[in-house]
Amino acid sequence: MLIWILLDTKYSIKEEILYFYSGPFRGKITINSIRKIEHHSGLIVPVTYKPALNTKGLIVYYNSYDDIYISPNQEAIFLEELLRINPNIVVL
Repeated sequence: MLIWILLDTKYSIKEEILYFYSGPFRGKITINSIRKIEHHSGLIVPVTYKPALNTKGLIVYYNSYDDIYISPNQEAIFLEELLRINPNIVVL
């Protein structure tokens, strides 16, 4: 399972949905529900769900109380695409 996670952790944006994959763990987030994105660096990440392989990444806050830690390879391009779909996202 560890190899599956290492080889199959990725993120994609299709239409207005952010999809995340990390081995057997998969999910989707409606981009219009994203409220805030915070840059994070370090081993201890203050979120519960972390489908990420890197210690530098993004904490995505969505809905009322949900959050997730992701680490896209091309962070700047990824943020641009999210902001193009939902310009109301606050980036810290």
